[in-house]
Amino acid sequence: ETLRSITDSTAKIEDKESRLKAFKSLDLRKRKALSDLFKCLSYCGLSYTKGQATYFSVEYFYQVLGTMPATPQSAWTLYNLKTLLNLTLKPSDQLSLAEVQRIKGFSGHLFWILQETLSLRERTKDARDSLKSALSNL
Repeated sequence: ETLRSITDSTAKIEDKESRLKAFKSLDLRKRKALSDLFKCLSYCGLSYTKGQATYFSVEYFYQVLGTMPATPQSAWTLYNLKTLLNLTLKPSDQLSLAEVQRIKGFSGHLFWILQETLSLRERTKDARDSLKSALSNL
């Protein structure tokens, strides 16, 4: 079930007490999903504490993203990262301050990893090009 369909079906409940119970259940499901997401991100190797130590500005974020190669996969990645950035800049009022800080931390660490990956790609490309030119000079 999608979140919208659950919310719509919950709003249609006539009895006030049943509706309140349904909204509390929905809120609990949202918090559980967010908790599961944090666990999954930690399992994947991301750390919100490392991300909190990483400072990046919005301008720098877009500058680094502008260096990504233009492929369909990178376009999808760009879209998701921009969505993530927008969520960290304008968080939902349903999130607590601690949850917002964790989201920002995970986002920062993810961005740092992306930045390191792009930097490594550039260094590898430069090394390959210098090796090619050295081999062609032989």
